[in-house]
Amino acid sequence: MTCAACPQPADELHHVVYRQELRRLTGDPDDTANLVPLCRDCHAAHHQRAEPLPTRVLPDSAFTFARGLMGAGMAYEYLTRRYVAGNDPRVADLLAEWEAAA
Repeated sequence: MTCAACPQPADELHHVVYRQELRRLTGDPDDTANLVPLCRDCHAAHHQRAEPLPTRVLPDSAFTFARGLMGAGMAYEYLTRRYVAGNDPRVADLLAEWEAAA
């Protein structure tokens, strides 16, 4: 398996919605929809905030998981706080859904 963020082999699984948030919201920490394979260096850089992961490396399943767990608004805020959104249309979709519900 290859790291989602670089061409190195992936040796760790990153929880897109962090474990502490899963505990708070009673989400399933073993749900594969919330996991992305990363190499040790990319994983450490993300958690140390040295190089936050771009949302483009996250699978569609992670967006669906976050939306289902938190709702569009909270998922938008959570993901944009912890990842670099750039021009990811999936982030824009969360925002549009949140604004439409308001």
